[in-house]
Amino acid sequence: MIDLHIHTKHSDGDCTVTQILQKAQNEKLDAISITDHNQISAYDELDTIFVEDYYKGKIIVGTELKCVYNHMPVEILAYGFNRNKMQESGCITTPQKFYEIQSKYLVHIKEQGRKIGLFFNPDVQIVKGELAYAAATFERELWKDKRNIQILANNGIDMNMPFYRESQSNKNSIFYIDETQDYPEMQEVIDEIHKAKGLAFLAHLYEYPLKNHEETIMNIVKEHNLDGIECCHSNFTKAQSKYLMDFCKKENLYMSGGSDYHGKAKPKVKFARAVEDKPIKTEIIQNWCDSIEYYTK
Repeated sequence: MIDLHIHTKHSDGDCTVTQILQKAQNEKLDAISITDHNQISAYDELDTIFVEDYYKGKIIVGTELKCVYNHMPVEILAYGFNRNKMQESGCITTPQKFYEIQSKYLVHIKEQGRKIGLFFNPDVQIVKGELAYAAATFERELWKDKRNIQILANNGIDMNMPFYRESQSNKNSIFYIDETQDYPEMQEVIDEIHKAKGLAFLAHLYEYPLKNHEETIMNIVKEHNLDGIECCHSNFTKAQSKYLMDFCKKENLYMSGGSDYHGKAKPKVKFARAVEDKPIKTEIIQNWCDSIEYYTK
């Protein structure tokens, strides 16, 4: 079994690197990948410990990189790349740049929130030095006052869905932010991954606010040289997962799968579980996992 989509405290997860390794060992996973958002610093931490004291399986170097497709923010999962080349690519976000971008976004989100009468602490802000996202920071504030649920519903926003997807990245939302000014186009990111000798997979297709997900993935594959698609994800239905697997077989693309585990930030997501809370079989990556280099110090 595998889990190739995991977040730690190096981005917006709440587990340390060693806690993730211990979870992977307890689940007897064959392989994992830590895929923090636009970060690979978790692997620098791995360099400082004796990994086999915690986990005896294989580790695929990974990260989840934000980019833009058709004016919409999406994510690409990069696997098996050279860490030094990726660090030099510009895809990795420095803490200062991250702080500046998210602080700017939070100002906009608060302004829009005030316009529709939401109840929140006006002084809430991104703390410098912490990898906190504007949408997640604001969402936590909103849950403190249940009156916000109805106000958002009146504006077409469901608080049971991730605020980022429902609002910040949704063109039809009053909270929408055009992130093209801060993140590169999809092909730029794919090119940098390939330059770093890695593989590029589209992450969690069905999380994006699209009218037709199947048409979009066909267009993306026609327009961009993706290596594969994340076919198993904690938010996918069995039918969605099967569609993507069949699509990958037809288009000769690699498959991947992961829980997208964050810990308390996504309490419904279970470590090492994806579709219908079931484990992710190692066999879905067997046709590419031997073609990459695994993590080594």
